[in-house]
Amino acid sequence: MKLLEEYDYFPVLIGRDGRPIPVFMLVEALDGAVDYDHIKEQLPALSYSQIHGAIAFLRKVSQLNLHGLDIDELEDELDAQDGELINELESGLADKEIARVLYRHQ
Repeated sequence: MKLLEEYDYFPVLIGRDGRPIPVFMLVEALDGAVDYDHIKEQLPALSYSQIHGAIAFLRKVSQLNLHGLDIDELEDELDAQDGELINELESGLADKEIARVLYRHQ
């Protein structure tokens, strides 16, 4: 793991191709691949929300950087500028996602 100035000191792993991979992306991939039921079997005293919260905490920790940038905030700003995403959200809110649910098999 490295903290490189050119990547605003976000923790990164350098891939075999020499390109940086932010550690928070690895944590996101792990969250998508992890079997919550298996973790629950190993640690039965934890709830699913606690397991998810711990993974979310690891994601936040992996975003720490010297400039104090918040990647979630940056992504939200980019999403707010994405006209296609905004239109899709507005459409979904307008029909309360009824059309998507009712007609998804057609």
